Amino acid sequence: MARRAVLPPLALLACVLISCATLQAPMQSPVYTREQMQHAARDGIEIAVRPIEGEDEYLDLFDNDLPGIGMVAVWVEVRNTRPDAIQLKPDLWSMRTGARRVPAMSVAEVYERYYEGRRVRMYAVRTDGAARSRMQQALLAEGRIPPSETRRGFLLFRIDPAAAPGWSGGAVLVARDILPDSGTATTIEISLSHADP
Repeated sequence: MARRAVLPPLALLACVLISCATLQAPMQSPVYTREQMQHAARDGIEIAVRPIEGEDEYLDLFDNDLPGIGMVAVWVEVRNTRPDAIQLKPDLWSMRTGARRVPAMSVAEVYERYYEGRRVRMYAVRTDGAARSRMQQALLAEGRIPPSETRRGFLLFRIDPAAAPGWSGGAVLVARDILPDSGTATTIEISLSHADP
């Protein structure tokens, strides 16, 4: 009878810790009422946003207190009411606070910041790859939005962890140069400060 290999307790604990060390994407998309979101519209393009605030909300969505390590999330919905398609470019989104503007983070930047902030030096490559793939699906995708369709997803931004409490106060989400199939590019700015809890 073949003997089954048994992991020593410390090796088993290491495997568990490594698998838990990776940032997880939300298991499902959040649903917010119209009153819980901020809205702006221009040239047939409607944008609704909801800044994610409070440790409990981050724990529910990401199983992590992201502002504590220098990242914040914004839920974004983009609806195209134009008769033609619109294009969301990769460098479209940024967040402005005062004179400071920061671009939305890529998946690679999110995980680099997460591992740095959590001081993670070791992780399972397969688990990390699967987590990054799920996060990519959770983030707001670039590309074309046909008429009458809505695209939803998260945008993540880097912040100073010391500024985490009340980070959305005075912050503005900027969508620069949304490009329609016909016509000129549109820029929409929307305050993150007044969405109801």
